[in-house]
Amino acid sequence: MLSSFEIPEKRYSCEPISSGYIHATYRVTSGNTPLYILQKFNASVFPDSETVYQNFLSLSANLISSEYSQYHWIPTKEGTAFIEDQNKDLWRLLSFVPNSHNLESIKLKSQAFECGRVLGIFHRLLSTADPCSFKEPIKDFHDLTFRLHEFENALKTGLSERVQKMHSLIDDINLLAAYLSKKPTSIPIRVCHNDTKLSNILFDKNSQQGLCLVDLDTVGPGFFYYDFGDMARSIIGNKSEDNYTEIRADMNLDLLDAMLCGIKASKLILGKEEIESLSYGLVLLPFLHGIRALTDYVQGDKYYQMSFPDENLQRAINLIEFSKLTFEKRDSIQDRISEVGLRII
Repeated sequence: MLSSFEIPEKRYSCEPISSGYIHATYRVTSGNTPLYILQKFNASVFPDSETVYQNFLSLSANLISSEYSQYHWIPTKEGTAFIEDQNKDLWRLLSFVPNSHNLESIKLKSQAFECGRVLGIFHRLLSTADPCSFKEPIKDFHDLTFRLHEFENALKTGLSERVQKMHSLIDDINLLAAYLSKKPTSIPIRVCHNDTKLSNILFDKNSQQGLCLVDLDTVGPGFFYYDFGDMARSIIGNKSEDNYTEIRADMNLDLLDAMLCGIKASKLILGKEEIESLSYGLVLLPFLHGIRALTDYVQGDKYYQMSFPDENLQRAINLIEFSKLTFEKRDSIQDRISEVGLRII
């Protein structure tokens, strides 16, 4: 398969990478050196593969900077973005960012700072890009009304035994949905990553400096509080969404401070309304991920790759519990945001 791509002919080896819920991913090495990422592209999640590719090209043109590392989409020898195997599955090849790795969790304030700095640089470099030139790769991806409607339909048509299992979450879902229905106003549309969880941030193995964001398939129009909320919820929580122990959800606001200082250091300039919406985003994003996991669970795990039968339910419990915690702490969270003094237009 690798011989179909525009890369040097040599002996390569592939090993699967277990992280990620969507694509089947393999690290391609020569000797001990990782060179590429090979992926079986999940066209059921991203049916418009051409939009994903064109968005990637447009994004890359705007991210050229000595402050930010990039990876490249390797074309096939025929000049196409994908190859198709005998099963009609699509495969693509991406370059590997040298000397990079991602983190399973954040332990240090310096790491949280780097996450915020990378996010800020990403958005600063894209601040002049036209959001209308990017198409939505997944329609209504972060649309709360759509996700709730999808969830309600799943409750009516899904697996009844699974609907019963998640019944204890309904009160919290209704509480959070009522709060989140009052969306922030006057927020500018930006080009957003739309999936800025910790595993999508690369760090230099030696210096631990933040390098870039990866997994760019979800890039498209959005609001800054989407990317802020998604990154923050995966950094400041005491347990990840796939930590299935009975530890109660909690958050480390010192890590939030450090992440905010990283955004400030990036010299990203935000509007006053954008800054005021950040605590809302930290409630919204774990809630949206939780609702999506519950919807998939009730419908029989058709979207996410699962390692055990009730994994989607356990993920949803963690996410909605964390969303409720950020809802309860939203005023103190917003106070912390204000104290950092982010740059305002």
